Amino acid sequence: MGGVVTFNEMASSLKKTKLFASCTVAQLKQLHQMAEPITLEEGDILVQQDDVAEWFYWLKGGCVQLFRTSLMGSRKIYTRLEKGEFVGAALLFQEDTRHPVTVQAVEPSKLMAFRKQPFREFLWHSPATCFRMMGLLSSRLQTHIQDISELSLCSPSSRLANFLLNQIPPPLQERAVIELALSRTELAQELSVKPETLSRLLGRLQKQGVIEVQNRIIRVPDVAQLQKEAGGELAVSCRTGLPQMAFMQEMR
Repeated sequence: MGGVVTFNEMASSLKKTKLFASCTVAQLKQLHQMAEPITLEEGDILVQQDDVAEWFYWLKGGCVQLFRTSLMGSRKIYTRLEKGEFVGAALLFQEDTRHPVTVQAVEPSKLMAFRKQPFREFLWHSPATCFRMMGLLSSRLQTHIQDISELSLCSPSSRLANFLLNQIPPPLQERAVIELALSRTELAQELSVKPETLSRLLGRLQKQGVIEVQNRIIRVPDVAQLQKEAGGELAVSCRTGLPQMAFMQEMR
């Protein structure tokens, strides 16, 4: 567990999230009384895959990754969550359930933990927060659908190009420099390819002049060429999924 978090500190942070933005002072005091602070160092495990889901977590600061390990020991990273996001939201509405993934800190992180049943009672008496929670779950469901679409419709090369395009902040310029937060192994897991396949893809793109690779720094001398590699401007993206459809953004 972590240190003590004052009411004013916690209330100020919670009011900045879309989920708790409409909470009254009385409701914020309820949340403060329920919350238990947790501090994680890089590499620490918050929950293990198949642990009983007894808590709901708000990521106050830092970054965690969600991954699942197969019986053969291979690991698939599903996503990373950053400051302001939530862990275990979908499990709040299920009885006697277990975590489908392991949650691990990728940098020093601080979280607030809320025991499942008291938090469910809080949602029962706060319809506005409950509806915002449903919006959060709807958004995450859409993200999962998009990920499945991307895996089904895009080649590994297109997935890599799309991933790189999504690391470039809008609006897109003619050139770009990308600093990857993931290692080569983690990136391969993210793209659902083997590390050696990823190395070949990066090598081919570099040989074609589409990118320049130096450790975790990737330079894109011509973004238009990378877009072509991805399949064009309307390509199914690793994060945007079905082109130009208006979906609710992740609630933070």
